[in-house]
Amino acid sequence: MKKRIYALFLSIALLASQISIPVHAEEVQVVSIHDAGELLLMAEQCRTESFSTGKIFRLENDIDLSGQENLSVPVMDGTFDGNGYQITGISLTEEVSDYGLFRYVGPNGTIRNLTVEARIEGGEGQENIGIITGSNEGMIEDCKSRGTLSAQHAVGGIAGYNEAAGIIRRCVNEAQVDGKDATGGITGYSEGLVEDCTNTGAVNTSQKVPGEMSGDGSVTISIPNAVAGLTSDERANETGGIAGFSSGSISYCKNEGTVGHEHLGFAVGGIVGRQSGAVSYCSNTGIVYGRKNTGGITGYFDPYEAVAYDRDIGEELEKQLDELSDLADSLSDSTRTLGDH
Repeated sequence: MKKRIYALFLSIALLASQISIPVHAEEVQVVSIHDAGELLLMAEQCRTESFSTGKIFRLENDIDLSGQENLSVPVMDGTFDGNGYQITGISLTEEVSDYGLFRYVGPNGTIRNLTVEARIEGGEGQENIGIITGSNEGMIEDCKSRGTLSAQHAVGGIAGYNEAAGIIRRCVNEAQVDGKDATGGITGYSEGLVEDCTNTGAVNTSQKVPGEMSGDGSVTISIPNAVAGLTSDERANETGGIAGFSSGSISYCKNEGTVGHEHLGFAVGGIVGRQSGAVSYCSNTGIVYGRKNTGGITGYFDPYEAVAYDRDIGEELEKQLDELSDLADSLSDSTRTLGDH
């Protein structure tokens, strides 16, 4: 009886080994974008972050957006694959912050393999303006920007603001970029990672408009939509070929474009204007102009963490020296007592 049961189980096991049970992996939805109409439809649907999360949007052709004023994708939390194609003819003139072809790139978002040509003219008080994206919390890689960009605060050819979790990698800016403060060829204000990027565009090279000098020493500036009457101290501060301001990491980047204008701007550098983060393995071959704190790599180095570290070490050393002094006094007293004995 036992042998029969064993044989039955063995037969079932052999039969089961020959039966394949299909396992269906969760498929990623791929949405193909062929023309301006489909891109406009995608932009309308991307008003909420959840719509794009987990999806791949793939460009299948070059797209010309000439005649489509202010077409901007509100948020991208999925992947937009340019597939080696380009989007041209972009014109953005609305006075809003976090502005670019993509206004926000979310924490799960990726923009890759895309070339964007645009004309962006920001207004007073705007911040986080870039040709690819206004604010980046995800990843932008293997992208290129062309055209002209003029805005106020945190202005960059690729991204206006690169957040702490943001990564910009292997990107190139060829656009002319102008801004009031925190202006860079790749990113204006960066707390994240920028690596292996190149800037060849001119950054803050606009000249002053000749005119009467007022009693307070102010002049009119030629940047489009800039506030008339800015003094030279307020003009184009924190300007860099790669980043205007960086508290994150910049590595393996190079600048070949002209940065700054003669006698204008504070904290101007070939790589970064003002930095309190890390800069490594970077090179600059572009001409750098500025009024104060101007350098080939960095204009102004603000090592907050290093200062705090040095201060802590100094306090600890002073404490140990005090203890050593007390030990020396004690040893001296013991020596005198021994001598008396």
